[in-house]
Amino acid sequence: MNASTSSHLAETRTHRGILVGAVLVLVGIVGGVTWPLRSALHQQVLRREAAAMAAVVEVQQETGTQQVRELGLEPEILDVFYALLESPRLEGVVAMQMFEPSGEIAFAVPDSAFVETLPPAEQRTLARAHYHADSSSAGGMGWGQGVGDGPWLEVVVPVAEDTSENHGWVRYWLNGSRVAAELAEIDRRLWQQAGISAAGGGLILLFGLGWAFSRLRRRSADLARANQELLLNSKTAAIGAISAHLMHGLNNPLAGLEGFISDESPENAGAATSGEAWAAAAETTRRVRRMVNEVMAVLQDETAGGDFTMEVQDVLDAAADHVRANPGSSEIEIAVSSECEGVQVSGRVASLTGLVINNLTDNAVAATTAGGQVQLRAEPVSAEMAVIKIIDTGPGLPDEVRAAAFAPVASRKPGGAGIGLALSGALAKHAGGELRMGKSDSQGTTFVLEVPILTSLSTSS
Repeated sequence: MNASTSSHLAETRTHRGILVGAVLVLVGIVGGVTWPLRSALHQQVLRREAAAMAAVVEVQQETGTQQVRELGLEPEILDVFYALLESPRLEGVVAMQMFEPSGEIAFAVPDSAFVETLPPAEQRTLARAHYHADSSSAGGMGWGQGVGDGPWLEVVVPVAEDTSENHGWVRYWLNGSRVAAELAEIDRRLWQQAGISAAGGGLILLFGLGWAFSRLRRRSADLARANQELLLNSKTAAIGAISAHLMHGLNNPLAGLEGFISDESPENAGAATSGEAWAAAAETTRRVRRMVNEVMAVLQDETAGGDFTMEVQDVLDAAADHVRANPGSSEIEIAVSSECEGVQVSGRVASLTGLVINNLTDNAVAATTAGGQVQLRAEPVSAEMAVIKIIDTGPGLPDEVRAAAFAPVASRKPGGAGIGLALSGALAKHAGGELRMGKSDSQGTTFVLEVPILTSLSTSS
């Protein structure tokens, strides 16, 4: 696994962790809002039940103690208890307990109901209701067989024994099944709404963050490519300066060496092997000097800023001559075709394009076996651009070269630097065009060089 893949996996894991964390935070917020709302709704139901029971107690107390008051007497706690004895006959009421103002138990119906002191927390002036899911939470209720284990609704209502506001209390135990069903329905709807809100918000959050991370990833990739191009441009600029110095230093010595080889003959010129070696040396010297002259011409054009023009067909013909001058091309077919008749390019574009094509055709010749073919094909693609395709029938580029996409790689050639394609891509950009890899497989390799063109001859005439 290379560094780029590891970095991408680490970035993906980080983004995934952020997404999961954001969703969990959202769920926590929804839960944090829903739980207090649930408690408030439950309390609202219990307050309603307490108010309803308080109204019943008030009516029963008023009606049941009316005769006592008509006799000019103040009702006592026993009178109030008798007045409220109708309450256990109400639907759902299981037990009733009366408490004195001190909080001590006074009466209980049925008698088997447990007896205890009313807690101080329940000694309020307002009616209160409590829901108990089972008997254990209701203080261990147990008043006989057949009563059941809950749920229970406990309601405590203050009652006045006399006009001095000397309060006692009555506590009712009611079957809580109806309230339990209502509370369960509230919970179901509330959590359903919370789930929908969390799911919808989570989807929106995932989509929004996913889109943002996708854009960030593309921006990061663009920035990485830009940094790579800047680094490559910096390196090629340095290479260009070194190449200019090298070309200038090699030009005169190579010219003298070529003249020496042409004028002089070896002492053993009669030997066939020596003669062939001498001829190969002369050819190599001429080829190297021709390459130096080509580079020097481009450097001079870049410096002088020449304004001459050249037809695309002439650029292809010059490239074909360069290929045919390569000793390795003698058994390879060189095919040239153009649909750019009369189409021109600037002198600068022609010079830089020639260097790119020469480098690509040298590689194509080296990769193509005897009997193969190297094609140079030009065609216009718009009013401003034309493409030149360099096609060979070789075995295709190595995997690492295809994956590098014009970035420097380790060369497999003896003495190779691995920067030929990278330099060709940079030269194509300097010319205002672009170099792309069309295909590369076992059937051959195709490079597509896009270059800017000028007005054609037929249009300008």
